[in-house]
Formats: sequence, C-alpha cells, structure tokens
Amino acid sequence: MHGNKFHFHASVTNGFVDLHPTARGVEIELTTFSSSGEQTMTAVISREKFQQLIFQGPELLDGVDLIRDEAMRKRGYPI
Repeated sequence: MHGNKFHFHASVTNGFVDLHPTARGVEIELTTFSSSGEQTMTAVISREKFQQLIFQGPELLDGVDLIRDEAMRKRGYPI
C-alpha cells in the first residue's frame, strides 16, 4: 500500500487494481496473472467519467452478467 491517501490498491481474483489521480483525471491500472505471465492494462479517464463509473458500476456489472449468461445459454451451458 502506498503512503498517498489518494491512491487505491486492491487485490482481485487473479491480480491487482490500482487507482490514482493524475493531472487529467484518474489512472486505472489492472494487472492480471496467468500461466502465460503478467499482463498490465492502463487507462486514464476524466474525473467526470470516473464518477459516472462509480455511480453506474452496479448497473454495468448487471449488464455484463446478462451478456455472459446469454452467451453461455447459446453455447448450451447450464446457467
């Protein structure tokens, strides 16, 4: 954990998420680990987009779940 109170770091299932402020907004860095190695993806979004992401996050996740469930149904997997 960094000493900066504006930095957020959390573990996820197979990696880490880092959030910290930048001059242009918020930098989101996702690091995942797999058998093929480590992969890091980074995006910088505006403060407004970050706020929108926080407020609409649960709805976005519900949408992702619906898309995943439909894809599994089409492939014949039980839900």
